[in-house]
Amino acid sequence: MVALYADGSPGSFPPVAESPPADRARPLSDAAFVTLWRGDTIGRYEVVSLLGCGAVGPTYRARDRELGRNVVIKEFLPWTLALRRDGVNVVAQPPSLAGHLDWIRARFVEEGVKLREMPPAPFVVRAVDMFEANGTACVAFDLVSGASLDKRVKTGGVLRPATVERLLNALIEALGHLHGEGLLHGDIRPANIMLDLIGRPTLIDFGNARAAMASRLPEHQALMALGYTAPELIRGEPASTATDVYALAATIHYAITGRAPPDAAERLQGDRYEPLAALAPAGHARELLSGIDRALSLQPGDRPQTIRILRALLRPKAPASKVAATRPIFTNLWKAAAAATLIIVPSKSVGPPAASQPPKSPPASMKTGVDAKQRADQPAREH
Repeated sequence: MVALYADGSPGSFPPVAESPPADRARPLSDAAFVTLWRGDTIGRYEVVSLLGCGAVGPTYRARDRELGRNVVIKEFLPWTLALRRDGVNVVAQPPSLAGHLDWIRARFVEEGVKLREMPPAPFVVRAVDMFEANGTACVAFDLVSGASLDKRVKTGGVLRPATVERLLNALIEALGHLHGEGLLHGDIRPANIMLDLIGRPTLIDFGNARAAMASRLPEHQALMALGYTAPELIRGEPASTATDVYALAATIHYAITGRAPPDAAERLQGDRYEPLAALAPAGHARELLSGIDRALSLQPGDRPQTIRILRALLRPKAPASKVAATRPIFTNLWKAAAAATLIIVPSKSVGPPAASQPPKSPPASMKTGVDAKQRADQPAREH
């Protein structure tokens, strides 16, 4: 397995030692307390490897010891707000941030519970477990094989018009199911869309907890993905279905042009967005380009408010479930490149948070898992 990091930059998350210290009781840096070691147990799972460490916490490949299957576990441990005491239990650091940590953790748990209870949906990664271990919350997902849309465009160039339509139809169908269940994705971007060998996408790595963190602690807005974050989140306003619509449009903009739209923070200062309808990239329907431009409007009320309205605006030709599986959408060269199993995990680097008055802590309603004793080895980056 090769683990890829969404921004591709070295050192974008806290450094992680490659093996357990000889004396685990001796003082280490805060960063050394972030991740578990390979062979540690977390709930009923055994850590196999570290896939990455993002703003909300580390992500592991793990083995379900009861069912004998591999999963991906996302552990809530935002390294700007917490560390792992004695290499095991997660605590706020500094302690004055405990109220913020508890509030954001409650958003993480709320999202995880909804995902676990949601019926299987096409083109959306499945959450298989929600549990507590080591004083924090964890969500287990199916392990998704393939390569990210981000990797696909960087290695193979922009997508052909027919490929863009199939991808867009599939993502519209995925978001239609999520929004119908009362869920937002919260972090749609090319790094969070996995493509299998015939190009069928899967949405991974929900980001509502990260958005909640940035909303509650404005100094954490650097956690948001440049180019794909809607302006209302930059302003500290709540997310809505129109927020996902913006991120989806920005992602399709990337698939068409090979670059993200200008960052929303910059656009709010002086909008220099070049409409796709004016650029008129060859082969793409004008209705689709104009629809993407409208979905990238700075004001949420100027965008399509629902996925159904967006679908009608873009005039897709056929349901994604029928079109996406009809034929391979990438070249044989891409198939060969995608044959290796890749996992895309986002990572961000931010400065230290500022303390403020803690809110009420959420009720604890999950069982405590098994303590960890060793840490997971950090996988080598792909070059």
